[in-house]
Amino acid sequence: RWDGRIDARIAAVFVEDNIYLGDALTLTPTLRYDHHDRHGGNFSPALNAAWTFAPDWTLRAGVARAYKAPNLYQGNAGYTLYSNGIGCWDFVAGGPGCFLVGNENLEAETSVNKELGLEFESGEYQASLTWFRNDYRDKVEAGRVPVGTVDFTQGSATRVANVFQWSNIPRAVVEGFE
Repeated sequence: RWDGRIDARIAAVFVEDNIYLGDALTLTPTLRYDHHDRHGGNFSPALNAAWTFAPDWTLRAGVARAYKAPNLYQGNAGYTLYSNGIGCWDFVAGGPGCFLVGNENLEAETSVNKELGLEFESGEYQASLTWFRNDYRDKVEAGRVPVGTVDFTQGSATRVANVFQWSNIPRAVVEGFE
C-alpha cells in the first residue's frame, strides 16, 4: 500500500581526480556529498591507488566511506512490497513468499570499505584477485522477526504470508574475495 506521496528529496555532488606520480603510480582521491531531506548531509571521502610494478602487473588498493539513505519503499511506512522469497527470512521453496513494509524510523547506513587487489593483463589475457571488507553501521535489511501475517489470494489459492519490516542492523561486515 502506498499513500501516493514521495516525501524525500536527494541531492549529491561528486568530485574525483587522477594524480599521476610518475609512470607507475596513480592516486585517485574522491569526495562525495549527499544531502537527503530526512537524513541530512554526509561527506564520503575515498582514496584509491594503482601501482604498475611490472609490465603486466598492477597492485590496486582503496579505502572509501559510503553512505546510503533508505529508498522509497524501505523508508515509507505506507509502502508494502510483496516478495516471492528475496528478503523473506522464513522462505521455503514453493511457499507463499512474504510482505515487506516500510519503516519511517530507519537511519541511513554508512560503511567503510577497503580493498586490495592484484591484476595481471597481457594481450588478450586478464586475471585479477581482490580482497574486500565493508564495515557497516545501521545497515538497512529486511527484518528477521515477523511483525504480522496477511491472508491473500494467489491464483486460486488463499495463502498466509509473514510480514517483515525493514530495520537497521547496528553493525555488519561483508568480507571476501572476487
